[in-house]
Amino acid sequence: MIQQETKIPAFPVLEPLSKATATALAPAQLLETDFLEIDVAENEARMIKTGEHAGESTGGDMMHFEVQAVCLKRCPTNILPSGGTFGGSGVPNGDSGKSTDPDYVQTPQGAFYKDDVHYHYPSWNASSAWFLRVPERKQLGYGKWKLAGTDYTALIIHHVWPHNNLIFKSEAAQLLYTYLLKRFYMQTNAATIAAKFKLTGEVPEMPEDFISFPKGHPELELTDYQKVALMISLNNPAFALFMEQGTGKTAIAIARICLEAARKRARNNGTGGMYRALIVCPKQVRLNWKREFHRFATSPGKTAILRGGKLKMIRTLVDSIRDEADCAWSVCMISIDSVLTMWDAFKRMQWDFVAIDESHRIKNPSTNRFKALMDIDELRAPQKMILTGTPITNTVFDLWAPFQWLGDGLSGFSTFPNYRSFHGKWKNAVAGGSGLRKLEGFKNIPLVQERLARLAFLMRSEETGLQLPEKVFNIYEVTMTGPQADVYKRIAKKLVAEIDDMLETAEATGKSITVECILTKMIRLAQITSGFIKTDDEEDLENESVTPGQIYQIGKKNPKLDAIVEMIREDWEQDCNSKCIIWATFIEDLRAISERLAAECINHAGHHKVIQSQYRVKDAEKVEDKINLDDSCRVLVVNPASAGEGLNFLGYDKENPGASSMYVDHNIYFSCNWSIVERLQSMKRSHRRGTRANVRYTELVVPLTLDTEIRDRLSSKDNMAKSIQDIRDILNSVLKGYRS
Repeated sequence: MIQQETKIPAFPVLEPLSKATATALAPAQLLETDFLEIDVAENEARMIKTGEHAGESTGGDMMHFEVQAVCLKRCPTNILPSGGTFGGSGVPNGDSGKSTDPDYVQTPQGAFYKDDVHYHYPSWNASSAWFLRVPERKQLGYGKWKLAGTDYTALIIHHVWPHNNLIFKSEAAQLLYTYLLKRFYMQTNAATIAAKFKLTGEVPEMPEDFISFPKGHPELELTDYQKVALMISLNNPAFALFMEQGTGKTAIAIARICLEAARKRARNNGTGGMYRALIVCPKQVRLNWKREFHRFATSPGKTAILRGGKLKMIRTLVDSIRDEADCAWSVCMISIDSVLTMWDAFKRMQWDFVAIDESHRIKNPSTNRFKALMDIDELRAPQKMILTGTPITNTVFDLWAPFQWLGDGLSGFSTFPNYRSFHGKWKNAVAGGSGLRKLEGFKNIPLVQERLARLAFLMRSEETGLQLPEKVFNIYEVTMTGPQADVYKRIAKKLVAEIDDMLETAEATGKSITVECILTKMIRLAQITSGFIKTDDEEDLENESVTPGQIYQIGKKNPKLDAIVEMIREDWEQDCNSKCIIWATFIEDLRAISERLAAECINHAGHHKVIQSQYRVKDAEKVEDKINLDDSCRVLVVNPASAGEGLNFLGYDKENPGASSMYVDHNIYFSCNWSIVERLQSMKRSHRRGTRANVRYTELVVPLTLDTEIRDRLSSKDNMAKSIQDIRDILNSVLKGYRS
């Protein structure tokens, strides 16, 4: 007789953090004869045995458990675990000719075996009831289910079923189950460390090989909260730093790379084996990463920015990964959109660490950007990290893709549709049911909050204790000129008619209409308040061509341009150290602003091609140098989409702060769109560690226009309309006076 043993360590039972968790993980009322057989599909078992288990596979389907509830019979008292014969009706024995020595399971309640002669039904709770708690499930038969191989599934099994009533049918199933639980409890330990710090200020003891600051620069020592984040991330192969802009995410990642590089070199007796790291980030922040390594690195290494054509990037990559005796680490920086170009070279490499900076950029799993980055996972980088100050820009749906990149199922779900279904409240968009559903709200949010606590270190600026200068918000009301008001009225009436017709058609036919499409149409009104209009494209059906619409400034006078010149002059009269950033959403605005500032002989800088040539610099990285290193340049003219992430606009050289007494203390928003991400990111460029003065944020707003609606939504962080009803609210608020 063979005794089947689970060989699974008795993990502690999770202490629920919310009522939702307590309900999902509550033990089921099972009989002592109820057991659960756990297996995985044969092809998945092969993947697990070769190391491609959950958290390391990418492109294919996630691992799945195949589980079967069974009823075992208690072994007769005259049977010992070492062997013997069975007696009694229906109990197989060596003389029956039907079965001999059936497998049995030993539990604290005794030994149980599977009756090969008669089928015994497990209880309803065992065969059906508890499965309903698993979000991703498919019934294969009576008491038999296919369950997603996520930690959420493993946790439910672990808490619902007694440890001794689990029967693992294969080593692969046992490995997957154990891996998922171990990973989860490691994350729970991280959440405990973070909670202790936030509640009591307790900082874990740093390891002996930790170097607290670069040689000769004690002022760059990590803060307590940065040390906590570092210690948590060191013990988690997949981790997120969800910390607001300016709180020092980059320094934490650099400290981790330096520490792990030193450990790798120590394991190799100090020779060879450079630690290889890849930083995937927006194009405009690559140079900033390079500079931050120069500032914060506590061990020798080399950095390389992969830019230019494919051949040039490959040459740079080859040079950067070549081992050098005096380098403990090598770090490559590449823009998010260049990953696909370099994939042929990347797939031949093994990285020790891969990080995605500004990870909110990969929130949409249907984009080529996300799919290309998922290919990196095939490199099996053992350490992965995501960094952003805005992990949720619109809804909790934004979290699935970044967590999925960190590891299969780290969101708790194997697919995005299942995640959306579990956390969204949906109803039919059209009465009678057309197959279309619209989002009404959200559910199971406590489970999202718990997962964030375990997978990420979260830090807001006000929690850091850095005592940053205040942020001051102002509205500067601007009145449109007569020609502007006439154009606004004409276009508003046209848009109202178009949008009403779109909504009515969609409701009548049940066809889908995207909120983004309508919002894009409405943004034309914000262009008018900025002082220009773009005509519609002209389609030539006969020649099958399209003539792009033309852009025209509305009249010779632009009240918003007058306003920024007035504010800049006033700033300089009151404070000779003041610098200013002008943010504009539209390219035409950048052109008009630069032209006006040049006419006023106001020195400024920008990198977009429409900036006046004598004030134009090469790229966003050079813009950063211009405002920080050149005291004669006191104004930046930039777009939040291209200069709003990862850059530091402090107004002085932070590596040599004594060289200048100047600072950026004013941000003017000339024009805006609906993006809360761009707004939050841009606000943090000048309000971060090193900010010298209170920072003012002034919005140029034309009352009773779309400017007001955009500002209100951005201010309340409810920027993006999420449903057709939101669109109707905007129409009634802003355009109600323009219906004919």
